[in-house]
Amino acid sequence: MAMTQRSLISEPSATSASHALSQPVAPMRSLRPVPCPKAAPVLDLVHLSCQTFGDHELERDVLRLFADQARNSAVALGDSRSAPERARLFHLLKGSASGIGAFELMQAAGLAESQPDDEARLAAVQCAIGRAVERVALFLED
Repeated sequence: MAMTQRSLISEPSATSASHALSQPVAPMRSLRPVPCPKAAPVLDLVHLSCQTFGDHELERDVLRLFADQARNSAVALGDSRSAPERARLFHLLKGSASGIGAFELMQAAGLAESQPDDEARLAAVQCAIGRAVERVALFLED
């Protein structure tokens, strides 16, 4: 089946979420794209289009704002040692990712929000942020 630009950017995998969260990984300090297991679509462009009523310029504006917020949140998460602060950042990311269709990040942030001290969950969120920001950048290049 051929994928169109407006279709899902990645395919979900049922088992990769638990695998990603069970791997102990040191937190990332940079946003360079790294390979990581996929649990849900990185960026669902159909969802984004529905959220922006098909307005392509609004899509681009929202994605730029999201990418800036995600990058800033990644830095703040890397610097934070406070569980309540991490939980707040995970919650923020979960909501903004849900709004644009970054479901992989939404899922990772939602799991991390309930256990903000879990370094493996932090690493999964950092990885999902990198993948989402990378996909947004690819979309904005078009």
